[in-house]
Amino acid sequence: MAGDAKNHESRQEALAILLDLNLDQGQPATALRFAQEIIQKENDRSRPDEERLVKYHRKLGMVHLQSREFPQALEAPSLYVKLGELT
Repeated sequence: MAGDAKNHESRQEALAILLDLNLDQGQPATALRFAQEIIQKENDRSRPDEERLVKYHRKLGMVHLQSREFPQALEAPSLYVKLGELT
């Protein structure tokens, strides 16, 4: 169990680094894939980390802004506000 949790944390950290690198390099399509994967993997856990979900929903909003996908960018804050209320 503990090994699985550590493996999950390490993988999430690696994905987060790749997400940030792609955001910094102006590659929103690739950053979007990493943000979605982080969020999906966290949601798949029996007890998702709400703080991590809030953080990466924010980053997902930044990815949508960088992609000029304004309607999706406006949806992201409402999601992380709702998640933030749970924490």
